[in-house]
Amino acid sequence: MKFTERVAIVLFVIGFTLKGSQIQGGDIILVSALASLCLLYFPLGFYSLKKPNLPHRFIIPSLLYGLALATMIVGLFFKLMILPGGEAWQVICSPVWLIAIIFNILKLRNNNSNSDVKLYYRSILIKNVFLILFNLILYIVPTENLIDLFNGKGTPASEQMKDYYHNQKKLNGDY
Repeated sequence: MKFTERVAIVLFVIGFTLKGSQIQGGDIILVSALASLCLLYFPLGFYSLKKPNLPHRFIIPSLLYGLALATMIVGLFFKLMILPGGEAWQVICSPVWLIAIIFNILKLRNNNSNSDVKLYYRSILIKNVFLILFNLILYIVPTENLIDLFNGKGTPASEQMKDYYHNQKKLNGDY
């Protein structure tokens, strides 16, 4: 799973770069990378990080972490594809992940844990911190700036996307 995860992350970076450079195919690569990450995390969770000598009590938390990771990736997908509801996904996921990061840090500081348990929580913590930082950066960046980045600033396509985005927010009552 680690190889597949790394390939999906590399595809995500390539798709994001192509989309930001306004080269055709960036959307497809970005969608396929995020969808493959969701499919990896949702059913499998972090169960693949489980070593044979870890207690079985890690199965349920692993699946919950996988579900939460997949949910956060869906929020990133919505925000990057300029779909309505991206900010809502990010707002819902961020506090949950901040609690998960604090929980992981507390578990890592526990001196009674063996090295496999610490490796388990360290692996989860690395992914948590990376995703929460990327999520926070995308949440801070206004959607209008993403539209300008992906469609070119001042182009007719950019203006149409901004109008569509603002109309969707008005219909949803976000203003």
